[in-house]
Amino acid sequence: MKPPMRIYKYQPFNMHTLANLKNRQVWFSKVASFNDPFERAYVIDQDIAADDWRFIYARLRGSQFREKVPLTNEEWDTRYMTDGLINKKFKQEVQVGALGDLAKEGFAKGGVCCLTERNDDILMWAHYADGHRGFCLEFDTSFKPFNKLHQVTYQTQIPTFNPVRLFQGAEEFMRVLTTKFTAWEYEKEWRLFHAEGDTLFGYGVEALARIYLGSNMDATHKEIILHILHGSPTKFYRVNRSHKKFMVNFEAKEYVPYDYETRRDAHSTPAPD
Repeated sequence: MKPPMRIYKYQPFNMHTLANLKNRQVWFSKVASFNDPFERAYVIDQDIAADDWRFIYARLRGSQFREKVPLTNEEWDTRYMTDGLINKKFKQEVQVGALGDLAKEGFAKGGVCCLTERNDDILMWAHYADGHRGFCLEFDTSFKPFNKLHQVTYQTQIPTFNPVRLFQGAEEFMRVLTTKFTAWEYEKEWRLFHAEGDTLFGYGVEALARIYLGSNMDATHKEIILHILHGSPTKFYRVNRSHKKFMVNFEAKEYVPYDYETRRDAHSTPAPD
């Protein structure tokens, strides 16, 4: 499916998210830090064709796995071939050993940035934007890195992991990391991937099209965000809760800097003469 023209990220208001907003950066987390223990869950595909097993055998015969099993070519074939065919011992050791190690390393090392195609979901405003006290960023997917989105699919079964595809690039990791349980389907999630987890990645100023300020956001926090983005092409919107339905709507907002020279109120201190 083609990615949407706009993609969104809900954020709480804190020093980290403000720094990322000011520096125009998104954070790529390691999967191990996610709150869903079923992230990166997979089942090794047991139905592997004979040709694929021969491909794996040939690749591992001279790889790092060979270093863990220091055998000559003849000893290697004697151990893992029976009557000229790859035996069960090789398949078992590969699945729990070499490929298992490669999978763990791949899942542990990479980074993921989670986004959504929805900016009006009241649950996500509650869960990811600190009870509607945070904000939501709207990115233009024609700009990097948001032009490299992968859609999350939802199903009831844990995905199978094809070990052959480990040797064909990172797509198999991405497929597992974009498969989630159907209970999460309301999030309509898309993901970005980075070779390294726990890292920041910058984006151009034009990529941030809009920012939505939560309905429960403190007025001072709103002022801080508006000040950070003042003069940028980013448009500001205030989130309002409907009084009749379980929904939110958006109101365009213009930033007017506070005029300390002419504005005075009960809480301000006049400048000294």
